[in-house]
Amino acid sequence: MFRHDPEHTGSTNVSAPLEPPVILWQTNVFAFITSSPAVVDNRVFVTDYIGNLVCLNASTGDKIWTSSGQGSPAVVDGVVYVGHDVITAYNASNGEKIWSDQTLYGSGGSSPAVVNGIVYTSFFGRHAYNASTGAKIWSQTSDELLSAPAVSNDVVYFGGYSLLAVNASTGTEIWRYAPQINTAQTYRAGSPCIEGGYVYVGLSDSFYCLDATTGKKVWDNPKGAFGSSPAVSNGIVYFGSQDFNVYALNASTGSKIWNYSTGYLVDSSPAVADGAVYVGSGDGNLYAFNASTGVKLWNFTLQPLRDEKGYSRYLFASPAIASGKIYMGTSDGMVYALGTSTVSDEPPFPFLLIIFVVPLLFILAVMAYQKIRKIYRAYTNHSALL
Repeated sequence: MFRHDPEHTGSTNVSAPLEPPVILWQTNVFAFITSSPAVVDNRVFVTDYIGNLVCLNASTGDKIWTSSGQGSPAVVDGVVYVGHDVITAYNASNGEKIWSDQTLYGSGGSSPAVVNGIVYTSFFGRHAYNASTGAKIWSQTSDELLSAPAVSNDVVYFGGYSLLAVNASTGTEIWRYAPQINTAQTYRAGSPCIEGGYVYVGLSDSFYCLDATTGKKVWDNPKGAFGSSPAVSNGIVYFGSQDFNVYALNASTGSKIWNYSTGYLVDSSPAVADGAVYVGSGDGNLYAFNASTGVKLWNFTLQPLRDEKGYSRYLFASPAIASGKIYMGTSDGMVYALGTSTVSDEPPFPFLLIIFVVPLLFILAVMAYQKIRKIYRAYTNHSALL
């Protein structure tokens, strides 16, 4: 699901390209992609800005099926959960609709979280559904725009102009943190991340760490405005900022460990894998950094940087990492699979033939030759005696 797990840590224990990657395949979906792909069972699920949900073969990029959806898909137990005016569940194999809620127009848009058989979603309120049947468990409608929910220890956390924690079973508000805004301009937060009993989130023009149980502020660090959701791994929190930077902060103290300045807004949410941080920028680059030091490992630049109509090509969507590959969407509706030239889902058959079958045939041929020679000698010796 979005940000890898219900807590939205954005960190995964899989291999990832540490050397400059190549394009394994690219497929045009339809329109602007701002959502993170979900990669499950060798399939890539991705939505675009105008409401198309597309399922692709993760090895080839071929389209398997298309339906309606918006926001980053969540795929759990063979079911795809996605928003687009209504929250909908689809069969991941064939795209057939299982259920949808038609009563809350505008209830989709952010990525659902699915935990313990319950689907949590947000948009003009917050809502919970039975994952199997779509029956509504609880719902609070409002005109408040909330981010994709994160779930930890039976609490659901929503970002917005404030950070909200609610009881996962009842939807009852537990606490709310609203920062003191010193500027005339406010920004809606990205999705929160929960790790080690703390909540990390960008609210307005500062980045915050809050106690997950009480909502009390532990520290904050003013680092610009945020559309990016954070990732946390090994005591470091990573996020992008609208001041064009990627930041890494000490998760305990909020002190800066490193930062890197890109050429434009960083609304893409970082993904952490294999000791590296992967994040896109509005400058048309996907960057890979050493997670500890911030040293740039490589950057992949979209080519060309302008589409057929002359518009710049952006990377606002977050990358997804699976099986040593990086999957990402662009502002002109392209989905890319990046990896090393040696990445393969299956070992090539001719190679296995050479390694195993040919030596076996040689050994069998030698054994047959020796047996035939022994029989021939016995025959000739018998003939000589006669």
